[in-house]
Amino acid sequence: METSGLLRDPEARVVEWALSVWDGDKEIFRGGSLVSGKGPIPEEVSRINGITTEMTVGCPTFRELYGEWKEHLKKAIVVAHNLSFDLGMINRDLIRQGEIPLGNPGIDSLG
Repeated sequence: METSGLLRDPEARVVEWALSVWDGDKEIFRGGSLVSGKGPIPEEVSRINGITTEMTVGCPTFRELYGEWKEHLKKAIVVAHNLSFDLGMINRDLIRQGEIPLGNPGIDSLG
């Protein structure tokens, strides 16, 4: 996942999201996309994550991606690099969309 800023920035949002769902040792779903949304991606953020506002034009919105992935996320154990940040950003975008935040168990690859 990539974002347009940090959690302390109330305008920051998810700009890239990927999902891989496994059942035991078998991958059963994979998806990923840049995410279009309101507001520009700041240049200083683009220098870090390589994603520009122009790259997200015409991409699915967060609402569209969540709509496609919602069923996969319901029972998922979320594995992320810096889990508290990623879930914080995802949940903030879910709340913005009028959705219930994820309360899934998770594993942070940072330890």
